[in-house]
Amino acid sequence: MYFDIENDILIQGLGSGDQDGWWQESMCDLMLKSVLLSWIICDVETNAVDFEVSDIRNQLNEQLRCMESRLEVQIAMVTEIQDFFRKKAEIEMEYARNLEKLVKQTKLRHRQEKQKCVLFDHVHLIGIAYDNINTLLDLTKKESRDHSTVSDLSNNQMVQKLADIMENAQRIFRAVRTYTLV
Repeated sequence: MYFDIENDILIQGLGSGDQDGWWQESMCDLMLKSVLLSWIICDVETNAVDFEVSDIRNQLNEQLRCMESRLEVQIAMVTEIQDFFRKKAEIEMEYARNLEKLVKQTKLRHRQEKQKCVLFDHVHLIGIAYDNINTLLDLTKKESRDHSTVSDLSNNQMVQKLADIMENAQRIFRAVRTYTLV
């Protein structure tokens, strides 16, 4: 019987003083230990790979949750911007209508006063003033059309572009979620 110091094992020889038997038994033990050690290493590597895959999946799930919350915030922001442009369009349209109404009322009043001046033959005295008023009314009418155009752009094109942005963000999120769950 011998004690192997390197491996902390007690080895029994085949016979008393049989060194070859001790050597063969020691080699068998070493081979057995080598096989066991390789199994343990393989098992540890498999567990490490399983742990890494699990860790990566956890990271992907966390990133997916983060992306989902970011999408919710972006949708809320885009919705708020859409509401802003809708309200702006309403205000612009109302302002355009009010300007148009003001122009019509002023022109009506202007015609009535011009008729009075024609009756009293004072047209030459106030001709320049009426020309200035007509220029002002034409500019105001153009401003009314401009505000109507801004209203149309805000209500139709901007709101639609923002809806497209929101739809694209949702489509991208669905695609990412589908590919990460595969």
